[in-house]
Amino acid sequence: MKNREGKEGIIDFNSCDADSFISDYVDSVSFTVLIENKANLIGTIDKIIVFDGKTFIGDYRHKTITAFSASGEPLFVIDKQGRGPGEYFHIQSFSVDSNHVYILDNYKEEIHLYSTVKGQYEKSLKLPYYSDDFESLENGGFILAYAPDGENDRRERGKRYRILVTDNKLRVTHCYLEYSESDKDAIGFHRYLNTSGNSVVYASFDSDSYYVFSRKDGIIKNTFSINNKSSLPLEQRSKIDFAISNTNFSYLNSVPFVCGDYVLFNYKDNSRIQEYLIISKENKIVKNSNDDYNNSIVGVIGSDDHFFICYWNKSIYNYMVENGFKRADNITEAYINDDATFLIKIYMK
Repeated sequence: MKNREGKEGIIDFNSCDADSFISDYVDSVSFTVLIENKANLIGTIDKIIVFDGKTFIGDYRHKTITAFSASGEPLFVIDKQGRGPGEYFHIQSFSVDSNHVYILDNYKEEIHLYSTVKGQYEKSLKLPYYSDDFESLENGGFILAYAPDGENDRRERGKRYRILVTDNKLRVTHCYLEYSESDKDAIGFHRYLNTSGNSVVYASFDSDSYYVFSRKDGIIKNTFSINNKSSLPLEQRSKIDFAISNTNFSYLNSVPFVCGDYVLFNYKDNSRIQEYLIISKENKIVKNSNDDYNNSIVGVIGSDDHFFICYWNKSIYNYMVENGFKRADNITEAYINDDATFLIKIYMK
């Protein structure tokens, strides 16, 4: 699909053409251990946002949002499961700005607002449209993302778009990426939106394109299509089992993460999923080395304008270090060996 607004670009991609590696563009690496206690234990990390020096972690299975300082000290936990006022029944996604932590709750059909200072509840907004993901905008509005299933369409006629942009009253101001009533997206993506600085990035399994929106007002800025001769055909995009099992086709496997002039994306290239990095200022794509894991970028779950954020467990850390990745300092490594939750920040040149 092509959008008529914003600039469009084609990224010709052949994984065999990489003439340099991701490590050539990495400046430095740092480790942050997240200090946990009984009140803020993290089960899974489904989404991570770094904002104003704080790190916010969404654990959807346990229905919590946990905030940490830049050094990993616990700040507060939003744990308001329930059906009453100020409570949410489900976390579909969350977003953060300077004033609020926003929780998307499709079951209660609301967006709940909590303070970014101590996590206390403030108010809820009635959600007009079911959404699979969302992000808050600087003007107080929202971007609402949706993946149609071709059967029980939750969008009313006239609002059948994958992206709806709203104002702060949740009134629709812009619509992007119209779909037909019969369109069906495979549930291939865990999430559909990522934020970085002043941009919001959207992608879904229906194509190998990604879209960049302004976080100021939700206006689309750029559209990029990843062009590969072995790309999964459009008519097969609703069949996730076929895509996973078939080794003849390639496809974008998740929403890209943006860090300044760098765009990192996971791509299934025949039978293997790998990380690739777009160097925008050089108009090229590079990948991790297969022989030396020093400064490799693996397991990205977030980003900002200066770094990518990776999440590993102890086993992955040991494997990466054994193959050339920078070892953490002794104190941090002791925490890692004790199965502490930790993050890796990959700072780019």
